[in-house]
Amino acid sequence: MWVARALQVAARLGIADLLDDGPRPLAELADRAGCDRAALGRLLDALGTVGVFARTGTDGFGHTPMSAVLATGHPRSVGAVARLFGADWQWGAWSGLEHSIRRGDPALDHVLGIGLQAFLDGSPAEGRLFDEAMTGLSRLLNRTILNAYDFSEAGRIADVGGGHGTLLPDILAAVPKPTGVLLDKPAAAAKYRDALRGSDLADRLDVVGCDYFEPLPEKADTIVLNRVLHDWDDGPASVILRTCRDALRPGGGSSRSSSSSPATNAPRSWTCRCWCSAAAVNVPRGKRTTCSRDPASGWCGRSARPRP
Repeated sequence: MWVARALQVAARLGIADLLDDGPRPLAELADRAGCDRAALGRLLDALGTVGVFARTGTDGFGHTPMSAVLATGHPRSVGAVARLFGADWQWGAWSGLEHSIRRGDPALDHVLGIGLQAFLDGSPAEGRLFDEAMTGLSRLLNRTILNAYDFSEAGRIADVGGGHGTLLPDILAAVPKPTGVLLDKPAAAAKYRDALRGSDLADRLDVVGCDYFEPLPEKADTIVLNRVLHDWDDGPASVILRTCRDALRPGGGSSRSSSSSPATNAPRSWTCRCWCSAAAVNVPRGKRTTCSRDPASGWCGRSARPRP
């Protein structure tokens, strides 16, 4: 809890950006960030105990590998992620965790009186931060997905619900033959289309606004679901999977990246998935996806070709 809030404050103050050109004296950092010098020093010392920022000389601070990714210019920046997960409304949701555990309902709905999507739609600044954070997470995870799956013969790839991410462009940039289509809600699709304008991939990537709880407007050889299913309970998740199954061309497959149940007993993997599962209960109305739940959709066991 302390670390999450400390990271959020450091990210909001832009400390990582101030250190992009090298270590700086604490007094200069405090002046440029508009902070109390002594208090900022305590914050950075505290973060230093978990590997984020490090003292240089007698009264300066510089980057560590973990603090460098908080900078907005880093190719795998998670600065927006830090600001999102330490935001006041996120803390408010976690303050209602007991409600979620007792009732099974999202604490965010209980604390704010509205659901996540309604809150983001009504709070433009928070909505922009959420979009930026999801894009940052996508950049962070895409390399792992590309290393795990061979998309070279994926044909027509549909990314369902991926409007806040960069997975589909990264796939198409990595392999020359496939083409792609982004299928998401109209508002997300419009933002995605604007971001794509002028891109080298524009002639290989289409963007279509739709409701992925209804029959999808495009057919595909490969369908990607990247951190989509864990936002939904069993019923809606099965509906999404069925619409995707029905949109597959004969012989097609799927690739799903989500907060799924552990494939191994690796402690780090299991820890991450457990906490993602708790967050899914607390903020949206979601669950971890398990293979035993997928038969309801009619396509358990079908997946894109993993790398050997």
